[in-house]
Amino acid sequence: MTKLSASTVVIDKENILLIEREDFQVWSLPGGRIEPGETVAEAAVREVLEETGIHVKLLRLVGIYARPRWLGDTHSAVFAATPTGGQLQTQAGETIDVRYFPYNALPERMAWWHHQPIADALAGIGGSAIWRQELTWPFDDNMTYSQITEMRDQGELPAELLSTAWQHWCREPEPGEQKREV
Repeated sequence: MTKLSASTVVIDKENILLIEREDFQVWSLPGGRIEPGETVAEAAVREVLEETGIHVKLLRLVGIYARPRWLGDTHSAVFAATPTGGQLQTQAGETIDVRYFPYNALPERMAWWHHQPIADALAGIGGSAIWRQELTWPFDDNMTYSQITEMRDQGELPAELLSTAWQHWCREPEPGEQKREV
């Protein structure tokens, strides 16, 4: 089943707001699934507030970033935003760190597929970026995200499996893994 999520590139001067995910301890853009009854834009604003404590004003839709082989079929609408208030704070069960990074000094352990949306947002692209990102789930195809996090929480996730996931997520994309479609 195809899933649509919303992510946001929050830009404060020349800094980008990132979250360190609690589940796999990698840095990424704030974002998540759209809840029933809310729009994509509402989800983007809500996710930033929930995961970072920061209120934002959306500036524009940057684009759609499709990962058709990630957890079944996941696509993300990415917005550019500016902070309007709030205070940096983590969200128990979701984030273990929240901070701004200079756009030219993003953390090494960052999900590779978030680099392109950041570059597009900083370039001022508005609603015209459509990218296919060939990201595959690094675990057994029959293992769900919930099963992986449950195994991790119970101390049953082998260290080499988690290490493989980090290596898979926090690297430069290989040639052919990203293709701009529009």
